[in-house]
Amino acid sequence: MSELSPNRILYGTDEPVSAPVCLAAGPLSLEIAGGQVRAVRWQGLEVVRGIDFLVRDPDWGTWLAEGAEAETESGVGRFVHRRRFSVAGGALDCRLVVEGEASGRVTVAAEMTARRAVTTNRAGLTVLHPIESVAGETVLVRHTGGTEEGRFPTLISPSQPVFDIRGLRHRVGPVEVDIAFEGEVFEMEDQRNWTDASYKTYCRPLSRPTPYRIEEGETVRQSVVLTLKSAGAEVGVARASEEGPGIARLNEAMPETLFAIEPGWLPESTVEKAAAHGSGIGRYLVRTTAAEADGLFEAVASLKGRGVDLEVVLPDTAAEAKEALGAVASSARKAGIAIDRVIALPAAYLKSYQPDGRWPDGLSPAAAIALARAAFPGAAIGGGMLTNFTEFNRHRPDPGSCDYLTHGTTAIVHAADDRSVMETLEALPHVYASARAIGGEVPYRLGLVSIGMRSNPYGADVADNPGGVRMPMARSDPRQKGLFAASWAVGAFAATAGHRIDAVALAAPAGPFGIAEGSAVRPIAHAVRALAAGGKRRRLALTGLPPAVAAVAFERGQGMSAVLANLRPEPVPVDVPEGGTVRLLDDRSFAEASRDPSWLDGPATSVEGRSVTLRPLAVAFIDWKRMPQ
Repeated sequence: MSELSPNRILYGTDEPVSAPVCLAAGPLSLEIAGGQVRAVRWQGLEVVRGIDFLVRDPDWGTWLAEGAEAETESGVGRFVHRRRFSVAGGALDCRLVVEGEASGRVTVAAEMTARRAVTTNRAGLTVLHPIESVAGETVLVRHTGGTEEGRFPTLISPSQPVFDIRGLRHRVGPVEVDIAFEGEVFEMEDQRNWTDASYKTYCRPLSRPTPYRIEEGETVRQSVVLTLKSAGAEVGVARASEEGPGIARLNEAMPETLFAIEPGWLPESTVEKAAAHGSGIGRYLVRTTAAEADGLFEAVASLKGRGVDLEVVLPDTAAEAKEALGAVASSARKAGIAIDRVIALPAAYLKSYQPDGRWPDGLSPAAAIALARAAFPGAAIGGGMLTNFTEFNRHRPDPGSCDYLTHGTTAIVHAADDRSVMETLEALPHVYASARAIGGEVPYRLGLVSIGMRSNPYGADVADNPGGVRMPMARSDPRQKGLFAASWAVGAFAATAGHRIDAVALAAPAGPFGIAEGSAVRPIAHAVRALAAGGKRRRLALTGLPPAVAAVAFERGQGMSAVLANLRPEPVPVDVPEGGTVRLLDDRSFAEASRDPSWLDGPATSVEGRSVTLRPLAVAFIDWKRMPQ
């Protein structure tokens, strides 16, 4: 393997990572990153997660900025940031001005002028509200004709919780936040549906037709004004726990780790096969149609797994769906594959629909459950969706009609920068808790939980990504090849704690979500292998860790194992219980780990004292032969 750049090791791409521009005026601070306002803080406490000026295409993809130019001025007690750019091949000229004052006032003004007509699904400002210290809290909403008291949802709302917004007033901890909107009618959606760690106030209302046109020569102006002040109590930033490392026993088993499989995701090269066979994963989550089943099942049989859970995409009429399920069952029998679980879903439900919108007229998911029971009488039959929690939440399955519930997730529906992708880990516990509230005690088995987007419920297809850049709604995400995906996967698995999740698929043997590619083993392969080793074992929790570190721990014989991931691009020191041995997957071991599917079997080193330093986006694999005291 030729020597890779530091960025390619960490992120799977040489696309540059630009440091944010940090602006401050007295107790007010914010960052400008990728043209967005990020992390608006008052006395160090984040009160607004972001403000963005974006233009969506007719498939809900985000047009990238072209020819961007920016300048910043700072003075005593104030700052101004100006940015100009265009989108859609120069069709729309855009201008953004961000002004901040030490008094706590932030003004964000956006202006766009069409050089030629532009067809868009959304164009303008969006405000992201954090979920920490906001979920479940009250908010005073100013409408066109008055005010009313509302609430940021605790469980994830399937529809917009607030409409017709002219202004919002609420608290984030001890900080009062007032937000005024001008130039368009705004409304709010619960972005946790898509695993964004935020509520989003956006324009224009979804009740209006999309796509729509901004005509040649037309100029659109919008603004958002924030007013921040302390509400009497001291504003402080949460600090990392100062308690030493500890272990807590959880009253749950580790989820089983599965491989997601569909045509094109099966291992072909020697290294791909070795990585798959050495992963310890023997249960496959296979997605198929009747037309693909014969060839796919033959290939799956060659992997010699321990079991198959099946996802079947059906035609949209009952007669055709019944025939298709019969054909899939016949293909499985011919290949000698026993099907343990089945979820069958009409193809129309791979798309997303508003809760109060028009739903498909054909075969329903409930009817598909009955057909699946008839075709696979010995299997457990699932309910839910083959896409995201969004669709699961909008068309909720009846827990009484199925044997388990399922859905998948993707981290790049709305944004694809590294920071936003890592922030999705904050939203996953909210997703899992909301799904568990819907499903009650019915077993909960996650589908593919990934960075990349498997299919696009919101447009014609996923975005092409031939340049291998960070792009929303792309199936192929470059970070799958780097340490980033390994660290993110550990974080996604760690977020399942406390939600009684029975299974999760974090990767595929090959393809865009693969653990290996050609002659290269991807870092996620080693993370997935270590997590799979804990399947159904007693789950433990490591306490006293820094917020930047995700951890998964479980009993192993007389001892225990733990997988720790640094979710940040900076080194993080970590204290762990004494007596362990560690193997570190980081930029220094990347080359060796990329050549050897059995890299985890190599020599481990003793933890010096109880301290381990995790380099940027590193993953540590720690074993204790005896349970630490």
